[in-house]
Amino acid sequence: MNINPVSFKGTFAVPRMNYQKYYRQFLDFSLKNSIDLRLGNSQNLDTLYIHSPDDKDKKTFKFLKRHKIPFCLINEQKYLTEESINSRIILSYEDENNGNILTYVNTQKLDKELSKNKESYVGFNAQNGSKEKYDNFKKYLRTNQAINATSIYLRREKDGNIYVKVKDGRHRFALLRDMGLKNIKISIEKESIGLAKEINLI
Repeated sequence: MNINPVSFKGTFAVPRMNYQKYYRQFLDFSLKNSIDLRLGNSQNLDTLYIHSPDDKDKKTFKFLKRHKIPFCLINEQKYLTEESINSRIILSYEDENNGNILTYVNTQKLDKELSKNKESYVGFNAQNGSKEKYDNFKKYLRTNQAINATSIYLRREKDGNIYVKVKDGRHRFALLRDMGLKNIKISIEKESIGLAKEINLI
């Protein structure tokens, strides 16, 4: 498909289930407006990426709103690459004092574990969370400043299962997940390292 040769300021990310539900509408819309649709990539197979030229962004926005399709607008700037973001992630002052470890985790694996706790889980585009916190972090990402790592800990409960819980940074993790980062640096308690390895989280 020929794409309008205009710089791309942003990408609209849509959950795959919504793409499947509105497949015909998405196809017709993309063909009529020369907009590139990419279902999944090597980093996130559950997301449809709509690469919209700048002069078509308003049409894309109206299309998604008209069909009440949840989406996340990802700005593709040099500060928003996976490499750039991870290079800026650091331990918070509190976590550093507590002896936490900064390590990479597979985003999909961690998300799967966190989703088991429905009460605290932040879904796509801040569903079940605070949209204000989510959007504020989205703005902060563009400043190229340091990012406090999402802080997690693991516990083995009475049922014998290991549960992963977020001490701080639920919305930070949710946004980076929605942006399609394959691996994310997180802060983890030293005492939780063994349990994390047991469930192949790290």
